[in-house]
Amino acid sequence: MPLNLHPACIARLEEILAEAMGRLQVTHGMFLDWVSTAALSPLDPALPIQDRQPISLTAMIDERPLSDFAADRIGRRLTEVGTYVEQGSSVPEPLVGLAPFADPLPIAREVVAEFASLPWEYMFSLRLPRPIGSALENLFDESGRMDVGAGITLVRSSEALEGEYPLPHQGGLLAALAGGTAWERDGVYLQIPLAGYADRFGTTGTAMRAVETLQTFLGLGMALRLFDYRPTYTPTAFGPPRSAYHIHRRAGGRWVFDGTVDLEATVVMGLEGFSMRDFGEDFPYGMFVRNVLTTMRVCFSHPVEAGRIMRSAQWLAGSYASRNETLSFVQAMVAMEILLGDKRTTDMVGIGELLSNRCAYLIGDSQADRERVLADFRGLYSVRSEIVHSGKSRLSYSERIKFNRLLYMCGRSLMAEIELLKKNQQA
Repeated sequence: MPLNLHPACIARLEEILAEAMGRLQVTHGMFLDWVSTAALSPLDPALPIQDRQPISLTAMIDERPLSDFAADRIGRRLTEVGTYVEQGSSVPEPLVGLAPFADPLPIAREVVAEFASLPWEYMFSLRLPRPIGSALENLFDESGRMDVGAGITLVRSSEALEGEYPLPHQGGLLAALAGGTAWERDGVYLQIPLAGYADRFGTTGTAMRAVETLQTFLGLGMALRLFDYRPTYTPTAFGPPRSAYHIHRRAGGRWVFDGTVDLEATVVMGLEGFSMRDFGEDFPYGMFVRNVLTTMRVCFSHPVEAGRIMRSAQWLAGSYASRNETLSFVQAMVAMEILLGDKRTTDMVGIGELLSNRCAYLIGDSQADRERVLADFRGLYSVRSEIVHSGKSRLSYSERIKFNRLLYMCGRSLMAEIELLKKNQQA
């Protein structure tokens, strides 16, 4: 459902944008000067309130939807038609001084028309950590796909994938060295369909939801004992590890390449630590993977009912992937607070006591086990409080052991909540 802006509103937005383009600056002949984009800020107050849209503009983009959208669309055009000028120190020049932008009104009309047609349909393809991809590769059937729920699928790199989702320069050595602008041979990707708007840099709400979905997938896999985690610190021969995700947009009934976004090197190093859990040679691995994916499908197919589960799983994955041990501890505790917290009850009994009791009754197998969980969790929460309130920057040896206990309890709690969700859906 497009935004359906009133013609008078569209005309006013075109007028504001055309005037603002006269104050935009360009550096090196083809890059929009970010400081000058403040000239676009009058666009956002001129927008009507979009309270009837299934996806809000803030969720699609951010709190400055039209000004940031316009900056990205104009920036894309500039890199396509501009000519790079090498300068020792960048000297901004007026955008309208470049021939293709001399008359800003037609471009303003086109940008506003694009904005009015939102949301757009996207497919995000995020490569799974290589240890996971290598283990999953041989479990695909002839379709090369595994359903994860809500349109999300695992796909194996293949000629069929390259044909349906073309990439520029795909398969070339230079593309591979440039950080993943080609489909990676033997790679396995999590494909996520989303509606909204994706910019070139992965900063819009739509793009960030795609990365969060990958983190949720990994967190659920940790809780369901499909994945394991072993920190990796080894860079590639060409420097820090690099990975990128591909974005395709539905246009004219087919998927058109829209961009490739590099993930930060620290994020990539964190993600690459995830691997498949090893149960031994005689373990029925294929059946186990399919059963776990079926369980995940319940979560992804019921996003409202599973909202806490999925947000908690995302934070759990972040806890494993973080390189800062105290931050990891806090992230794991946040995962527990998301899953088991309740603000109204917290105001009466305190968050630490609430989480302790809920965790004990959720995962305790006996009265004695519940008492142990209660005692352990109270100790864990005291470490969390010390980190948050005193700025504690390191964990002691005994606290690292407690942290491992926290991760275990978080995974157990997630698994228990998932089982409750499955029972509710079957009822």
